[in-house]
Amino acid sequence: MESRTLQLLEFPKVLDHLARFAQSVPGRNACLTIGPVADAQRQAELAELLDQFIAFRRESGFALVGFEDLGGLLAFAKGIENILDLDACFALAETLGVARSAREVTRGY
Repeated sequence: MESRTLQLLEFPKVLDHLARFAQSVPGRNACLTIGPVADAQRQAELAELLDQFIAFRRESGFALVGFEDLGGLLAFAKGIENILDLDACFALAETLGVARSAREVTRGY
């Protein structure tokens, strides 16, 4: 699809609106990079994935909560002599807690 067409359809505004629902900074960034899918088979695969997610959400009641972007923290932690401060440890613990909850809910699927 041509860039001009996307602008006329206000596609960037749609993506910006979608990004507001993301639960993390990386999720927001991923939403903003979404583009049209031209391949019919890929469209069908993505529609099936969406249907599966909607069914999972309905059955499990699981709702992901916001979590921090740990990219910088993990890059810093690679250094052998680097020590994480209390805020970094708290962010890591919170994110791991969210991941644990997601894993427990998805275990049966």
